[in-house]
Amino acid sequence: LVQRLDEAGVLDDTIVYASSDMGDPARHSSRSVPTLLVGGGARFKTGRYIDLRTADGEGVPNNRVLVSICQALGLRIERFGHAADPSITTGRLEALFA
Repeated sequence: LVQRLDEAGVLDDTIVYASSDMGDPARHSSRSVPTLLVGGGARFKTGRYIDLRTADGEGVPNNRVLVSICQALGLRIERFGHAADPSITTGRLEALFA
């Protein structure tokens, strides 16, 4: 798919998002969820592996990946989803745009 998008010259205008809903299904854990973003070169800095864990091993909520994708596509949103703690659903991943 990605090769054909590139051959067609539309990969920079396309974002392919692939992820799992669990980082460790045996533990039903949503920590360390593998996520792959391909394309979006016109908006995202590409060709990188980004480890988003903090010093204490915590990661960032997946909602921020979704906010980032929406913003890269031109949508003016600051949050994706609902949670008791708004920091979970609010903000984009600046590392994607760097």
